Amino acid sequence: MAGVLALTPLGWAWSAPWDAATGSVLVALGKLVLAAALVPLLMRVWAGLLARHLAHPTTSGRAVTRARRSVLAAVPGAVGAVADRCLKYWRRDPRYSLSLVMVFVLPLLVLVLVPLGWISLQTWGLVVAPVVGYVLGWGLHNDIAYDADPWWMHLAAHVPGRADRAGRVLASAVWGLPVLVLAALGGAVLAGRPEMLPAVLGLSLAFAGAGYGVSSVAAVLAPYWAPAPGENPNATPPGAGGLMMLAQFVTGTATLVGAVPAVVPYVLAWQGSTTASWLTLLVGAVLGGALTVVGVVVGGRVMDRRGPELLATVRK
Repeated sequence: MAGVLALTPLGWAWSAPWDAATGSVLVALGKLVLAAALVPLLMRVWAGLLARHLAHPTTSGRAVTRARRSVLAAVPGAVGAVADRCLKYWRRDPRYSLSLVMVFVLPLLVLVLVPLGWISLQTWGLVVAPVVGYVLGWGLHNDIAYDADPWWMHLAAHVPGRADRAGRVLASAVWGLPVLVLAALGGAVLAGRPEMLPAVLGLSLAFAGAGYGVSSVAAVLAPYWAPAPGENPNATPPGAGGLMMLAQFVTGTATLVGAVPAVVPYVLAWQGSTTASWLTLLVGAVLGGALTVVGVVVGGRVMDRRGPELLATVRK
C-alpha cells in the first residue's frame, strides 16, 4: 500500500524522505518538485471552479428543466416524484453528500486495520460490502429532518406516507445497490474467495434492507435535530449531541439485529459450505426485501397519523 501511494499525488511529498534516505536522491527530488507544483495547480483549478459558480450560479427555469431526465422519471405517481426529488438531494445537497462520502470512506477506514495487523486482507474483503450495506440503509434514519421547513408543502399536498417512505428508499437504492454489488464482487475477488460472492452479497442485502426498514420507521417516529439547508453539515448545537448519539445507537443496533438471520448461514459459508453461501443470498434477499416493505408500510402509517406533529418537530 505504501509503495502504491508513494507514486500518487497523496504520497509524493511524504515518500521523498524515504527515497532520499535509501539513496534514490533524484527520485526524491522529482517527487518534491511534483508535490510543489501540485499546490498552485490545485489552487488554479479551485479558483476556476469558484469563478464559474459565482458567474453562473444554479438557476431555475427552462435551462434546468430541459436538462437530462432522471432515471426515476418513468416511476409513476407520488413515489416517483419523491424519489426524483430525493435523488437530486444526493447530487446537490452537501448534507447528503457527507452521508454519501461515508459510504465509501468507512470501508477505507477499516482497510487501515490491515497493515496494522489487526485484521487480514481476506477478512476486509469479505466484510467491506456488508459494511457498505449497513451504512447505506442506516443512513436514512433521519432523512425527514433534513427537509426542515419546506416539508410543509409535502404535507399540504397530501402525499401518502407510504409513497414518501418508498420514494426515499428508492432514491437511495437506485445508486446504492449497484455500489453494493460492485463492493461484494470486488471484496470476494480481493479476498481470494470468489465462491463467497453469493454469501457476501446476501449479507449485504440483509443489512441494507434492515437499515431501510428501520430508517423508514425511525425517521418518522423519532426525528432529531439536523442542519438546515445551507448550514454546515458538521454543525451540532449545544445539547443536541446526546440525543443524536442515542438515536443513532438505537437505530444502528436495530439494523444489526434485523440482519442476524443472514449471519448464521454466512458464517457457515465462510467456513467453506457452498450450500450455505447460496442460502445466505436467498435469506439476505428475502429478509432485506421483507424488512424494507414492512418498514415502508409501518412508517407510512405513522406518517399519515402524525403528519402535523412531525412537521412541528422537524421545524424546531
